[in-house]
Amino acid sequence: MSTDSNLQKRNPTESANATAGDTDHQVFAEKPAKVNAFRALKDRFAFQGRRLFRTDPTDGRVLYFIERLGLVQLADRDHAIAILQMMEAR
Repeated sequence: MSTDSNLQKRNPTESANATAGDTDHQVFAEKPAKVNAFRALKDRFAFQGRRLFRTDPTDGRVLYFIERLGLVQLADRDHAIAILQMMEAR
C-alpha cells in the first residue's frame, strides 16, 4: 500500500495533522495575527467549559457565539472578551 493510501485511512480529512471532523483548519481570509488572536480567545473559553464560534469574516459582519448547553449570540469580539472576563473572575 502506498503512503498516500495510509494517510487517507488514518485522516479522512486528508490532512497530516487534522483528525476527522476537525473544523479548525478552515482558513479565513485574515491576517495570521487575527486568526491566532481568535484561537487564543477560543482556548480561553474552552478552559471555562464553553465553545466559541464565529462566522466567516469574508461574509461580512463577524458574529460570535458561545455554547455550553445552548447557543448565545454576542454583539462583537469586545462583548465576547467582556463575558469571558466575567466568567474568569468567578
